[in-house]
Amino acid sequence: MPGLDVRWIHGAPDCALSTDPPLQVYAFDKDTYILRQSKCAHFEAPFLYLLFGTERAMLIDTGAGNAPVRAVVQGIIEQWQAIHDRPGLELVVAHSHGHADHVAGDDQFRGQPGTALVETGLSSIERFFGFRNWPEEAVGFDLGERELTLIPVPGHMDRQRDDHFAVYDAQTQLMLSGDVFYPGFLYVRDGRAYRRSIERLVCFAAGHHVRYYLGCHIEMTRMKGLAYRSGTTYQPLEHVLELRPRHLAELHAAALETMGGELTRMVLDHFILEPV
Repeated sequence: MPGLDVRWIHGAPDCALSTDPPLQVYAFDKDTYILRQSKCAHFEAPFLYLLFGTERAMLIDTGAGNAPVRAVVQGIIEQWQAIHDRPGLELVVAHSHGHADHVAGDDQFRGQPGTALVETGLSSIERFFGFRNWPEEAVGFDLGERELTLIPVPGHMDRQRDDHFAVYDAQTQLMLSGDVFYPGFLYVRDGRAYRRSIERLVCFAAGHHVRYYLGCHIEMTRMKGLAYRSGTTYQPLEHVLELRPRHLAELHAAALETMGGELTRMVLDHFILEPV
């Protein structure tokens, strides 16, 4: 199966001379958009996801630094509404989790008409999405003829404030896996919870077709097991964004190696398990 047909912006040797836009927009299909921030604007260069249904759109994450996220998202929405003749579409702004490089643009959306900003924190997402048995229970969220499944995947954040969830979209068969699974440093603060989260994703995939796992960063190079250093603003030989089910199986096997004990650092071909 071929991967995504896109060349991501990846920074520049001299960011003062960079011609990259602050946000690159890639249309996966007519109802699914992937945005990437410029590494010259913020070294984290997170990926954001915008999904359209017939009743509402959902933006997952608002990025890092001061990128003009709302202006770009609003432009996509207005174009989509004009093509589909659907004025008045509600925008739900949610987050894969509450780390700073995923929420920096929240103020751009807070209080805006037609916009529901789901604040970070477990109590907020439980209330908005209807989680009743976190983290064991997945919940559905309907965009209008497009059903999403939200799957709790704690372990990346501190236990006291871990609100991380993945999003499965049956329409595209994409799993948006946040910072729990992507081609880079998989930082783990709660090994027990993280191991259970990976098991939860594996169990879900056993009953659902997952085409790709799309996370929020790229930190690996194209060379197996080799990552760019944290803070890098130029990644000309970076790994592709998409990971596949076999890669999740590799991570699951690595986590199982330490079952009953603490997770240890493991360098694998496409990601690095990094307990902190």
